[in-house]
Amino acid sequence: MKYLKTVILFILLIFLFFLMSCQEQSPEPVTPADLLTGQSESGKTWRIILIEVELGSINPFECVSDNPITYFPNGRYEVNEGYKKCNPKDPPSYLGDWRFGLGRNQILVSLGDSTRLWNIVELDHNIQRISSRFPDGERTYVLKPL
Repeated sequence: MKYLKTVILFILLIFLFFLMSCQEQSPEPVTPADLLTGQSESGKTWRIILIEVELGSINPFECVSDNPITYFPNGRYEVNEGYKKCNPKDPPSYLGDWRFGLGRNQILVSLGDSTRLWNIVELDHNIQRISSRFPDGERTYVLKPL
C-alpha cells in the first residue's frame, strides 16, 4: 500500500511538472523605448545603411555608414567615428541626448544647443526609419542594429 501511494504521488508530480511546463509565458510588452535602446543599460547600437531622398535613395558615404550610434535607456546617445572619417578634425565620439516627442511618433535628438526633430516612420527590433526636413528636402535614414 505504501508503495502504491509513492507511485501515485510520483505520477502526480510528473503530471504537474508537464502541466506547468506547457503553460505559455506571456512576453513582456515591448515599448518604443525598448525597441530603440534595447533592454539593457548598455543600450542598443545601430548603423545607417541607406538614406532615402525625394528623388530616390542613396548609399551613405562610408565615413557615415561605419559610425555606430548607440541609444541608451537614460536618454543619452553616443556616436563613434568608424575607421573612415568625413573630416579628419571630427572627434572620435560625441554624446548627446534623445527623447520622444508627440505620442512617441517623434524623436528629438540634441547635441549641445542644437536639436533635430525626427519623425518615426518605422521602428521594430530590426529596423529604424526616421525622417526629417533638411534645407535640400526631406531625408529618411534607414538604420539596422549591429
